[in-house]
Amino acid sequence: MNLIKLAIKNYLSVFVVFFIIIIFGLISYFSLPRETFPEIKVPYVFVNTFYLGVSPKDMETLVTNPIEKKLKTIKGIKEVSSTSMESFSQIFLEFDPDVNVDDALQRTKDKVDQAKSDLPEDSEDPVVMEFSLDDMPFIYVNLFGNYDLVKMKEIAEGLRDEIEKIQGILEVSLIGGQEREIQIVVSPKKLQEKGLSFSDISSVIQAENINIPGGTLEIGKSKYSIRIPGEFKEMDTLRNLIIRYQDNGPIYLTDIADVTDSFKDQDSFSRFNGKPCITLSIKKRTGANVLTTSEAVKKETTDYIKRTHVEGLDVYFLGDMSKYIRNMLKDLENNIFTGFLFVLIVLMIFLGFRNAMIAAIAIPFSMLLAFIVLNFMGFTTNFIVLYALVLALGMLVDNAIVIVENIVRLQQSGMSRKKAAFKGSNEMAIPVIASTLTTLAAFFPLAFWPGIMGQFMGYLPKTVLVTLTASLLVALLVNPVIIAYVGTFSFIWIVLVGFGASAGIAFLIGKIIMTILTIIKIPAILAGLVGGIVGIACFFIIFYKGVLIYGAKAKAYLDKPEIIKEQKIKKPNLFMEYYEKMLRLAVKHSITTCIIVFIMFIMSFKMFAWFGKGVVNFPESTPTEAYVTIKLPPEGVLSETDKIAKRIEPLLPKYYNIKNFNTNIGGQTAGGGFSGGGQANANQAQIILEFLDPSIDNVDRKRFAPKTALKNVRTELENIAGAEIEVKQDEGGPPVGAPVSIKIIGDNFLKLKEISLEIQALIKPVKGLINLRDDLDDGIPEIIIRLDRKKMAVLGMNTAMVASAIRTAVYGSKVSVFRDQTTDEEYDITLRYPKDNRQNVEDLGNIFVTSFKGTPIPLKVFADLSFGKGFASILHKDFERVIEVSAGVDKDFNNQVVRQEVKKILDKDLKLPQGYFVKFGGEAESQEETMQFLTRAFILALFLIFLVLISMFHSLLIPNIIIVTVALSMIGLYAGLILTRTPFSIVMTGVGVISLAGIVVNNGIILLEYIIRLRKEGMEKFEAIVQAGKVRIRPVLLTAGTTVLGLLPMSTGVSIDFYSLFQGKFPIAYNPEATEMWASMSNAVIGGLIVATLLTLVVVPALYSMLDNVKMRLTSKIFQTETKNSDKRKKISSTKVKLKK
Repeated sequence: MNLIKLAIKNYLSVFVVFFIIIIFGLISYFSLPRETFPEIKVPYVFVNTFYLGVSPKDMETLVTNPIEKKLKTIKGIKEVSSTSMESFSQIFLEFDPDVNVDDALQRTKDKVDQAKSDLPEDSEDPVVMEFSLDDMPFIYVNLFGNYDLVKMKEIAEGLRDEIEKIQGILEVSLIGGQEREIQIVVSPKKLQEKGLSFSDISSVIQAENINIPGGTLEIGKSKYSIRIPGEFKEMDTLRNLIIRYQDNGPIYLTDIADVTDSFKDQDSFSRFNGKPCITLSIKKRTGANVLTTSEAVKKETTDYIKRTHVEGLDVYFLGDMSKYIRNMLKDLENNIFTGFLFVLIVLMIFLGFRNAMIAAIAIPFSMLLAFIVLNFMGFTTNFIVLYALVLALGMLVDNAIVIVENIVRLQQSGMSRKKAAFKGSNEMAIPVIASTLTTLAAFFPLAFWPGIMGQFMGYLPKTVLVTLTASLLVALLVNPVIIAYVGTFSFIWIVLVGFGASAGIAFLIGKIIMTILTIIKIPAILAGLVGGIVGIACFFIIFYKGVLIYGAKAKAYLDKPEIIKEQKIKKPNLFMEYYEKMLRLAVKHSITTCIIVFIMFIMSFKMFAWFGKGVVNFPESTPTEAYVTIKLPPEGVLSETDKIAKRIEPLLPKYYNIKNFNTNIGGQTAGGGFSGGGQANANQAQIILEFLDPSIDNVDRKRFAPKTALKNVRTELENIAGAEIEVKQDEGGPPVGAPVSIKIIGDNFLKLKEISLEIQALIKPVKGLINLRDDLDDGIPEIIIRLDRKKMAVLGMNTAMVASAIRTAVYGSKVSVFRDQTTDEEYDITLRYPKDNRQNVEDLGNIFVTSFKGTPIPLKVFADLSFGKGFASILHKDFERVIEVSAGVDKDFNNQVVRQEVKKILDKDLKLPQGYFVKFGGEAESQEETMQFLTRAFILALFLIFLVLISMFHSLLIPNIIIVTVALSMIGLYAGLILTRTPFSIVMTGVGVISLAGIVVNNGIILLEYIIRLRKEGMEKFEAIVQAGKVRIRPVLLTAGTTVLGLLPMSTGVSIDFYSLFQGKFPIAYNPEATEMWASMSNAVIGGLIVATLLTLVVVPALYSMLDNVKMRLTSKIFQTETKNSDKRKKISSTKVKLKK
């Protein structure tokens, strides 16, 4: 290829580009934003509308239905659901995956604008907003210590203002604490006696508590500004405010009301480990770097406390996403380095030191080149990208191995380095490109994964595609140049490399000895001394024996690898002899071999069904945090919710795995999901549980079991009555809904509720179900006020006046603000009735409403008050009323099995009335969509691989034989899952199956290509098959081995902790929790690749022999038939000639 020739000719330019890519690759890697998962921009839109004081039924009729009517006409909507509750309506739109989010948002806004004319005039304008996963807090700051809640709230408010200035911060919310308020508590009796109304008081306060500029006045040569300071500076000024003059003199505010410096009714509580605290819930902006933003929040918190000289205040950062990201990224980076080390060791064993180092250059260089491309593509450094690099790790050297081996072979035959570099890489260019294309073909369909899951997992195939393409460029353009111009190793290089390697190995041994001695309680000084002596001794032994003495022998091998290779060939190879016997036997009995393997293929499915852990949508991981959500009946008040939370809190410290817990009562919850901007409810609370982290805390592995702790907590909390209590953990991956979700659709909510209760009763006995509930709450008890409009007209009043008077008396209304002259802080001045005058319906009926004539009239004179009760919320699904019954599944049970059992029971025992039907959704719906896509992707991948193979072999038979290796990999895949007790993850294992398709076919290509070449050279078929197997076994095992070893740290959770190594700590890390998410895919690829590789070396030759025999027999029969027909035609022709004569 001319490109290879050009690269070798312009080697200096190649080296310059090589170093430029290294520099820019490192810059790109460190500049890429770091986050847990990829940023997911989902096509979800919310429409939120507030209409204060309106019941759920009226919200449905007056607000939700008119807006839904307009939204029906929008194209591209996949699903619409809505919730109408007291004073609030929310409509949720899910668009098709291919719809642009910004376009969906704009179309929704346009339709909502059209609906505004159909909404009540006094309702608030609907707010249209897009869904963002960043609307969840990424860190909580808990403040607690020797301060009362008022002072802590002031400190927290000041801190909030400073944190909100940080770049990347979206919103900071406060939970807990008390807030100062100036309360004007009016006596209803005195108000009536004086003939005053709430509006009289508020209008006077607003008119008096104000600073008004009076303009300017020129006096002589000077200009003076005129200021009228009317703002209240003291409480007595407010108390002595004259509301009105009457015949008997002025009426002061204090004559009709008590004016007190008090606190607002507390709407939330927060506690940390049971102690009162203030919690700052912090959200970041979309695209903001979690690590840098989190560090900025922590620094600002520390600096603020120092600046304000606040002593005795403790701070704890809970739910810190940056800590989780940092630990997971560290683990994945360690896995990459460990995998690279394993691959390098294997290459050195098979190829020798020099060739191994040249081939191994492909790994870091390909990754650095990939980082440059990924940076331009706008990617972030997240778990998906790093795992893609782990997955590709072993494959990156495949091309380099083939190229380097061929170049070295030509050098050994006497060819010059430059000529060998060109010819060797040129000879293998087409096979290497074809081999790479088959792997790329497997990942290519995955790059077009639609929907949320596609945005989440799409980073994996795209990263692999970029990285493998980079490795192809390295193999064809970089490796030949290095071999052509770098030359052989001198003895000084051996000494330098050996010195570094000896020092590293000696340090590692010494550190391990010291750690072991420390563990068995040997004093630290003695342990350090022994470890140091052992390390120094090891260094001298390794360096002297391994480097200096054997340096000359090593140099001979590095420069002339054929010397030692020839010696090795002479030695008997038991493995090769055993393999040759097996291969000859398999090929001689090819039909029997194929039948046995076919039975193994069928039995692998059966074995997994019998002994496997079942099927899940996404792998379950060990939680770092969990959530206890508490929900009282809708009428529940804050104090009752707090009592339930206080019953739970003392039960938590006894669990070893729970490190800290933060209780939020009435504040907006965090872990329960996203509501698109709803309200905090007094009947709800959440306890955030923080578990011990093995990567940070000194964990007793025998007692470390967060999942078991959650199960025990869930069991213990079942005994607490008076509230719905749910215990759940954060799920890995994007949101997919509840494991069990049953939607009941119909017109009548009472009937829907009956069906819901029947379903819950039917499926409750199913083992494994947890947190079983429906989403239709009983309504809050209502006091319905029916106004007599005729009487109101006669008395001289309207509905707005009545509603304003009731709201002020019961809830209170803000009339102005009071500025504290000491702190310059502003506090609300509120007006309301005393608590004793707002206790019951009678008190409500005695609220005075002042008419236009100024006459105070009790509410009961022109209104009828009665009790009622409706639903707390009314739900729609695709414009129809719906109730959803949902449940989780215990970790010891399989989601799919539990769902099947639920469906079986409902199909058998549930009888639905006409017009009502049920539909399964949640995780099952997402799982079905994922399965459909992955099935299509798998078929397309096989088709693309087939096209590449046809173009390479110009045959239909050979590609079909190679595709069989994919089936062989399934045997190992299921075996790997069974042995490691790993469930089949629809997402992760599914991607692993498709990945295997692209990896394992390369083994078949390597083997069959050589068989065909030998037969073309004239070798007999049987011997060609045996010889190809013996010659190609090394590259087959090498390419498979590098991929397996690259994934091994991800499968086992064991890696070398290079961060700890440089810090002088114990360098072996065992953290299986960090790799749980990827274990399913890793185990699948490792198991499938090992078995497929071993069977390929035996089964593919046998299958080739069998099909070739069939082909020859068919060809022979066709030839014999044509010969007979030809003979007949000749005889007929001869007879005709004789007759003519």
